[in-house]
Parts: sequence; structure tokens; C-alpha cells
Amino acid sequence: MVFYAISWSVWLQRNEVVFRGVNWDANQVWENSKLRVAVWAKAKWPHKNGSTIDTYRNPSLGAAITQLKQGRKANGWATPAPREMKFNVDEATKGSPGESGIGGVMRDEHGHIKIMFSKSIGVGDANLAEIIAIREAFILFIASKWGQTKSLIIERDSSNAVKWVNQPTKGPWRLQKWILHVERLKREVISWQINHTFGGNNQLADRLAKAGIQRVQDLINELD
Repeated sequence: MVFYAISWSVWLQRNEVVFRGVNWDANQVWENSKLRVAVWAKAKWPHKNGSTIDTYRNPSLGAAITQLKQGRKANGWATPAPREMKFNVDEATKGSPGESGIGGVMRDEHGHIKIMFSKSIGVGDANLAEIIAIREAFILFIASKWGQTKSLIIERDSSNAVKWVNQPTKGPWRLQKWILHVERLKREVISWQINHTFGGNNQLADRLAKAGIQRVQDLINELD
């Protein structure tokens, strides 16, 4: 269906088409086609896609969710204990400073996705985005139905961010506002750990962060 939509859009760009006295805009046809595919995909596979608007804006995100639900995990990723939830987070920036995005995915002891997010944080650098990504994981976990009954493990592939959040006095002064906010959030969970992991364990979080750079509307999904 997508192939025919692309072919139709290209043909319209090369040929001026008039229907009932109105010129058809090729870009409008393409956008309408994408929206129809997103609606169809959500109806066909309601549990394998996010919202219709997120599939429309970023079709590859649905494929990433499907792959993880089918059990494809990064090498070396370990499931948390039964009374723990594990949140992998990441950041992406275009320039230093530049447009930045953050993303994360929380899984239970079976490896099932329970929360995922993808957000733009505006202009910043990688260090700022890393701290904000960890902060976002705390906020979403605390607000979730697991926040009062489970312990939280956050994994991040930046050793600097992990060190600064574990040892707040060693963080850069310009990031103290965000680090201190994380300190306050720590008090609202049963227990927490923030660990350094290798980039291969953060594949979906990385995709969500990159998608967040240009995101106009935040993606926050809590799954059953």
C-alpha cells in the first residue's frame, strides 16, 4: 500500500492533474496516504503500534515495538528481578549545543515493555540531555502503577551521567538544577539503581531519542 502511495505521489509531481477544476497537491496526497496506512495498521495490529498519530509521524517506531515484543533483546541485556522494573534511557543531539531528544523504555522481569517515551527537549548538549533522560525515567516510573510497589533500575550508556547522578557533588555546576531534581525524585521510590551499560543494550531507547529530536508532540505510552 505504501509503495502505491509513493508511486502515485511521484506521478502527480510530474503531471499536473485537475479534478473538478481543482489542482491536486502531490504532498497532500502523500500525507493522506500515510495517515490511512497508520489508521489501518492501528486497526489491524492494535497491540503492536503506538497511537495512530505516532505511527503516521514515525512508521518505523511501530516496527521497533513489534521486534521487542517478539523477544528480540540486545545481547547482554538482563531481565530485572520480579520486584524490579528496568528503564533503559538514551539521548540524541544534532550539534553541541543543538536540537536534542530523549527516549526510554521500561521493561518488567519478563522483558515485556511497560512504558516508553520519546520527547524533544529543545536546544541543549549531550550532557544536559543525558541527565534529563534519567530524570524523565524517574518521573514516569513514580507516576505509574508500579511506582509504589517496585524498585527502579535505570541503565544508561553514558558513564558521566551515571557518575553525576550517583554522586551529585561531582556533577558540573551548570547541571546542578537537574541533578538536584533527580535527588528529590529518588526519595519517592522504594529503591533505585542507576547503572552504566553498553550502547548495544540501549537500541530501542536510542531510536526513541533520535525520533524525539524533531518530535512536535511528546510520545508517552504506558502499556498493560
